[in-house]
Amino acid sequence: MRRRLFLEWLVRLVGTLWAGSGLYALWRFLRPPRENVGSSTSGYRVGSADMLAPGSSRVVFVADRPVLLIRRNEHQWLAFSALCTHRRCGVSWAPQRDVILCPCHGGVFDLSGNVLQGPPPSALPRYAVEVVHGQVYIRF
Repeated sequence: MRRRLFLEWLVRLVGTLWAGSGLYALWRFLRPPRENVGSSTSGYRVGSADMLAPGSSRVVFVADRPVLLIRRNEHQWLAFSALCTHRRCGVSWAPQRDVILCPCHGGVFDLSGNVLQGPPPSALPRYAVEVVHGQVYIRF
């Protein structure tokens, strides 16, 4: 009889843990993301301004979203969704042509995010970039 009682309690424990993990996952899904606010700006801090040299770009993850961060020159920063609006392939900046390219199906975007060529149905989402005290912030 003790063995049967032990197995009943074990099944209940496993069931409770399983249900609890499902509730936790639901809570994480429904809860709005927290902003990583720094200084006086209302945005996500992505790093120091010297992380990118003028004329370069990189993909950073902000609130679990890939963002293409471009530093055209000393003072001009741009940020776009790093996913093409056609099939969500990763995009990159081509500084020699001053456009954003999607290698999957030949999509080309200007630096306002507008489609110049290819199959993308809409412009790339563009985000505000602000540099405050040497730190780069992105706002959605």
